[in-house]
Amino acid sequence: MARAGLPAVLPAAGHEVRARHAFRGMRTVEHYFTVPLDHSAPRDGSGETITVFAREYVSANHSEEAAARLPWLLFLQGGPGGRG
Repeated sequence: MARAGLPAVLPAAGHEVRARHAFRGMRTVEHYFTVPLDHSAPRDGSGETITVFAREYVSANHSEEAAARLPWLLFLQGGPGGRG
């Protein structure tokens, strides 16, 4: 169910993978998502956007296929007045 003033389906975020690293038994992938700053703004591309960074960590012991089936854990750091 959509909140008042928001469409029932939000457009997909722009997504870019910029770097992959392997070290100390871990693999990392750096993700960048471009999302609307204000989700109630017009969807014609004229609204401001921000880029959100996320880093994926997975054990190097997992295959790419096994890693893709793992659940995600989201940790948000910082916030209003907080240090990022």
